[in-house]
Amino acid sequence: MKLSLTPWILLSLLLPRPALAGEADELLQQVYAASSAVQRLEAAFVQTKELKAFAQPVTSRGTLIYEKGGAVTWRYESPDRMEFVMEGTRARMHYPDLGEEQEFDLAADERVRPLVESMTVWLGGSPAQVLESYEVSVDPERKRTLILSPRDELIRGFIRRMVLTYGDDSLVTEVRIEEPDGDAATYQFTNSQVTPVP
Repeated sequence: MKLSLTPWILLSLLLPRPALAGEADELLQQVYAASSAVQRLEAAFVQTKELKAFAQPVTSRGTLIYEKGGAVTWRYESPDRMEFVMEGTRARMHYPDLGEEQEFDLAADERVRPLVESMTVWLGGSPAQVLESYEVSVDPERKRTLILSPRDELIRGFIRRMVLTYGDDSLVTEVRIEEPDGDAATYQFTNSQVTPVP
């Protein structure tokens, strides 16, 4: 079974504040402050994949659960149930309807390591990692939206760019990941329940 990199990539998207000028700097400061104050986050998501191989988009629904300093869980509920759990450098994919489970050592895979390191940025990683990993700009067409272009050639093999939109509370509401071959995945987050850092 092929390991999907999309959940790993997606987790790299709420960013700490890099030193940028103007509107991007202001938005990133707000995002960093908001993400730093989160102990636990649970949100519903709708994932829409636009794949050249299919005439129609493929839509999945589920729940994202993030615990600061702990596991990140993507629980897909439809059309097929699947759970992806990442904790540190270990990941597990569980397919309850099939009774199958796979475990992965993320640090051991050279292709995956840069993606895993970049995804930890929004989970409390250093602002220097953001500037080192991405070129960041503001989308002039959409309010509170950033465009991230990977600097790393290996990551550019998987991601052409990521477009992140934030709500007034500075939490991410939509993420679009565009791949070099034209495929794309859009994640929309709703019903976010946040437990603040004590």
